[in-house]
Amino acid sequence: MHNFQHLEGLFRQAQGESSLSRLTPGDALTDAVHDYFRHYGLEALLNDASEVHAGFVDTGRFALWCQVWSPPRPVGT
Repeated sequence: MHNFQHLEGLFRQAQGESSLSRLTPGDALTDAVHDYFRHYGLEALLNDASEVHAGFVDTGRFALWCQVWSPPRPVGT
């Protein structure tokens, strides 16, 4: 099981507490994103050489919003 204790400050902030001594949002979010990508073996997507492509399709009956990340070398999940 993954330990998300470092996100405790974000949850406190969402509940109305906002002590900067306990929370540095940029660091907490950066750590969370890195942990998420590392957990799923997608660290290559954090590389500056990666590209993000987004698209939206609306047919009237349904809408699809998609995002494709393109790492320098393909990564399978």
